[in-house]
Amino acid sequence: MEMNEIGIEQHAVLIGMLAKAFCERYGDETGRELMKDILTRYGQERGLRMRSNMISEGMTPDMTSFFIAGEWRGKPGENASNASYLDHESVSTVTKCAWYDAWKTHDLLSYGTIYCHCIDDAICRGFDGGFQLDVQKAIGKGDDTCRFVWNGCTDEKLLKEKRETYGERFILPFSFHCRELIAVTGQYLKEKGYDASLLSSVSDELCELYGENMRNLFDETGIAL
Repeated sequence: MEMNEIGIEQHAVLIGMLAKAFCERYGDETGRELMKDILTRYGQERGLRMRSNMISEGMTPDMTSFFIAGEWRGKPGENASNASYLDHESVSTVTKCAWYDAWKTHDLLSYGTIYCHCIDDAICRGFDGGFQLDVQKAIGKGDDTCRFVWNGCTDEKLLKEKRETYGERFILPFSFHCRELIAVTGQYLKEKGYDASLLSSVSDELCELYGENMRNLFDETGIAL
């Protein structure tokens, strides 16, 4: 698999495999808390990067610029959602999720959905745009849809204009997102005194599924396995 072919499926499987490895090594409760802490840091760093991009463009970090700064885009048909922008809140409803589908396909659902419990709030806190997120429903938690409600007003006209202007300027490939998660994981494990060599087994499993090029994601982080 080439780096430009890495997508949501590989990102989701990486998350699920990491969580499973932690639970098997340290026990279910400790492993899940460990994965949650890592994903929270990973999400906050993404939100901070989004915030920095908007400030660099001369925009105030707020509800509107948060949506402009989004860093990923799936393939057609992978996800389905709709958004509504009201006077007092912004709402997104997701009816199809490629992360959920990947976890289900690879029997990682109970591990991967840890992501659903923390990632979106972590991104919002990293972005620090003066709004809060209420995740009212999540497919990964057994609901029929995901429902995200931000208590901030979005300038829908400005959002449309800026999205047309910027296009995919802030979109980053999933090879980047996978590499960032691996790097954050390795750094966190070392900081907290855990054995980062656990990443080696996850690397092997990913290579079995998607080919030896997946190992490059780990090698490029500089984390010693």
